[in-house]
Amino acid sequence: MKNVRRKLEIYEAIFSRFGLGTSTCTVAELAQILHFSERHIQTVLKALRQDDWIEWLAESGRSKRASLRCKIEPIDACYQYVDAVSDAGNVDQVLNLLSFGGRNANTELKRYISKTADSTVKQAILPFHRTINELHPLLAMQRTERFIVTQICQRLTKVEDGEVKGDLAHHWQVNSDATEWRFYLRRGVVFHDQSPLTSKAVVECLTSMIAHPRWQGAFTHVTSVIATSDDELIIKLNQPDWHIGRLLAQSEASIFRFKDKQLIGSGAFHLSVCSQSMLRLERFTQYSSELALLDKVELWVYADWANDKQCAQNQINIRLPEVMKTISGSSTAQFWAIRGNRQKHIDAWLETLKKSECKTKISFENNNECKATMLEHCHQTLPSHCTEVSYGNYQNDVDVMFLSTLEQDDSLAAMLSFLYCFPFENSLSDQQLRQFFQKRLEIRSCGNATKALSKVGDLLQWLQEEGVLKSLKFQQFQLSVSSTLFGAEINGYGWCDLSKLWRSSTS
Repeated sequence: MKNVRRKLEIYEAIFSRFGLGTSTCTVAELAQILHFSERHIQTVLKALRQDDWIEWLAESGRSKRASLRCKIEPIDACYQYVDAVSDAGNVDQVLNLLSFGGRNANTELKRYISKTADSTVKQAILPFHRTINELHPLLAMQRTERFIVTQICQRLTKVEDGEVKGDLAHHWQVNSDATEWRFYLRRGVVFHDQSPLTSKAVVECLTSMIAHPRWQGAFTHVTSVIATSDDELIIKLNQPDWHIGRLLAQSEASIFRFKDKQLIGSGAFHLSVCSQSMLRLERFTQYSSELALLDKVELWVYADWANDKQCAQNQINIRLPEVMKTISGSSTAQFWAIRGNRQKHIDAWLETLKKSECKTKISFENNNECKATMLEHCHQTLPSHCTEVSYGNYQNDVDVMFLSTLEQDDSLAAMLSFLYCFPFENSLSDQQLRQFFQKRLEIRSCGNATKALSKVGDLLQWLQEEGVLKSLKFQQFQLSVSSTLFGAEINGYGWCDLSKLWRSSTS
């Protein structure tokens, strides 16, 4: 493999999928990643081993999984060659090497020249207790996955301190009865792969969200999403909704695309490594808003934390171990018991769980907090008629559901999404359902966010009085942050905006 630049790009493609450390894969999987034949993969592996960039330990047999270890960062692999050619004064070749993978040669040359003078990379580490699930805005349900999506992708709007502000959209107009919303996009926004982000991409993503089984309940009133130009689009509704701007700020409304099965957005960080053991987010220098203050953030997975009670309290470190400070916020998770069978009052259903011969069918979310809340109401350690489900995947063919709602960045939007997406049809009588629909519609029709949130509270109280659901407890999030990191304000995901974190050069 004579072309060094091409070799670097091939290695970076492998590194982006597997990261540092040891992973397992097959020759066929590498061939799919690199779009090569399996025969050519052997040539590639030989070249990378010769440069000591990887270790490859294969077993005999075509379908056997081999051990693959990436030993060096792609840019450091590049520097190995740049060091040699720069000594010879061959600047053209230096620039060619430094621009591998679409990098800006001038920018990378400055970094190369200054690397010996200042090798400090401003980064943070997120130690975590489990493997991160699929990072797809429409499929990400658990709060950490949804949080990471918000750091990679932008949405039309965002909510800060309870106020809806522009994100991809710099301005919007609403007609007199809130049935038509026209959004104006910032010009010149690009995805992380440098492709332009226009209203066409926004329309495609929002149309997919509106049609998705998990989210369509909140958007059944949307009749069309139309791009009127590259930087304008119109959303039309068949009933008033003064709060759809809030729903469009949620994680599932992210604007994204996939390239080689990797999530690409336009947010403050781009995803450079996505493996089972580590995720790497790097600062996106063409972000349309205020640039991140850190160069990169890495989430490392520590499997033995799975049963550690402290793993529910997230951490952001500079190094391990170090002195930490704890940040608390007002955002909470609220835990509920909801009847899935309308034959009994929710309190009556909960009473059945205390009996030794309980046959009540129940479901609970697969997190420690929800499981513990469920067990507090059960006679047995774990009931026999019990189903474990992921957050947001409502199991409605049971008698009782134990679940939670997260405030995320906006409690009004979060509760509206819950009230419209949860299948209350199975929990309410016909008369109750008519009343529920009317009360829910009144929330959307209320243009004042504070009053609308009050109406949400009234509706939840009515559902409790009708025996449909029962509020069990609130949980306030806490975040442990390195004492040398600044700018952290805990959010409704139990994390903080990573782009606002910073540390001094002496920390």
